[in-house]
Amino acid sequence: MNGRTSAAVFATVCGAAACSGKASAPGDEEFRERCRSHRAELEALRGLVADEPSLRVIGDDRVGDCWRDPDSTWGCPGPGTGRVGEAAMLASQGLAPDRYARYRSLLAAVGGHRVERLDGGQLEVTMFSAGLAPSGVVKDLVYAPSAPTPLVADTEHDRPIHDPAAYATCDGDWYVHRSSN
Repeated sequence: MNGRTSAAVFATVCGAAACSGKASAPGDEEFRERCRSHRAELEALRGLVADEPSLRVIGDDRVGDCWRDPDSTWGCPGPGTGRVGEAAMLASQGLAPDRYARYRSLLAAVGGHRVERLDGGQLEVTMFSAGLAPSGVVKDLVYAPSAPTPLVADTEHDRPIHDPAAYATCDGDWYVHRSSN
């Protein structure tokens, strides 16, 4: 599952803007400001993910192959896991509780829900989602060692008409990403 697919799943699982606490996506300028003012936290997240090669996704609602259910239990695949508490989920994914707390603290500082390692050295910090997968909007901060495409001035207004996704420069190798169906 790639980052775009997982973002769509997140929008479906989460439902609506309740996941982000807002009814509409923040503008690119707000994302740029977050990127500039929380650059240290974003780089710390990037470092944590680099040191965690066995886990592709870590966040409030998902760790590796486990998803948090509405009742705060975790659904994990595999024999004997099923619906478990946080401690058992972390043990099943090989993530220490203090390290998970560090991820959650950094994500909260930048206003994110989840961080995901993507192909090509990219990293995605899920910041906002609303709607359902077939008709939703997702907005993230993405670290990319080379400029992603399509790169536009503003993801809200300059997105190519036939492309559901667009990127805009944020700060250094960080980009605002917006995808909508």
